[in-house]
Amino acid sequence: MPKQFKDIKIQDNGDRWEDKLPFKMTDIRENFAGDYQGLRLVGYVEPFARFWVPTEASKAHNPYKLRAKMYPAISVDFDPEEEIFTGDKCLYRKARFSYEDDDGNAKEGKLKQNINYLIFFINRERQEERTGISLKKKCTKLGMSDIQCATVPPAFVGQVSNAMDMHAKKTGKNIDPTDPDDGVDLFFKFDKTANAEAKYNIALGDPTPLTDDERRQLKLIPKTVAIYPKDSPDKIRASLERSGYTFEGEEAPVKKVVVPDDDTNDDWTEDDDDE
Repeated sequence: MPKQFKDIKIQDNGDRWEDKLPFKMTDIRENFAGDYQGLRLVGYVEPFARFWVPTEASKAHNPYKLRAKMYPAISVDFDPEEEIFTGDKCLYRKARFSYEDDDGNAKEGKLKQNINYLIFFINRERQEERTGISLKKKCTKLGMSDIQCATVPPAFVGQVSNAMDMHAKKTGKNIDPTDPDDGVDLFFKFDKTANAEAKYNIALGDPTPLTDDERRQLKLIPKTVAIYPKDSPDKIRASLERSGYTFEGEEAPVKKVVVPDDDTNDDWTEDDDDE
């Protein structure tokens, strides 16, 4: 029986770490654009490393100018405790691409890695709109909790740290925004028209203890979060090779070309011409 589009089952064998979180993943740039809004950081912050991988290696040396399509990819070599790279298994770190510089010289480049952070927070405006939802629903149904999570760049974390430093200089007291007893709400605004860290505007509020309901929801935050690539190493390698990447310390794969010829059925490779 023919199927409608709505009945098609999308096949995706990849395992996404985000799907294992008990909270909704959101984009703070969209939720906090415009005026300042209140948010409360809770739990902890988890650093991780990822790449934005151009789908064509020929555009990887200048992906924004060349308008390359890109996708995010997690590095398995990053140690979140020390915030350094300690392993040697990440194929994205080993990936290489060839290009010519402005003078026509042949060069080899590698993908740029970025440190990002997973945060847990309460969006105060969203929380106010959801007044009346029972604690049971908030604690048992995905998307019902007051707590949400997001991945943020170093610029966001840097602005939070700057606000904490300014508070310490002004009051003589260090403060931890995530502390359930003595923590503070942040007033945050994302300005997409600004440059770099200026996009992230943060001010600290007064110390405010979490409510009993909020404390109960804190128990849903996992003790640790494993942030890992969606695909297997073999699938990652195949994808990068299809996009034209090579790997550090390895020769580029030889492309096999089949030449239709009535006299011979032998295959030849591009390297045969050099012999």
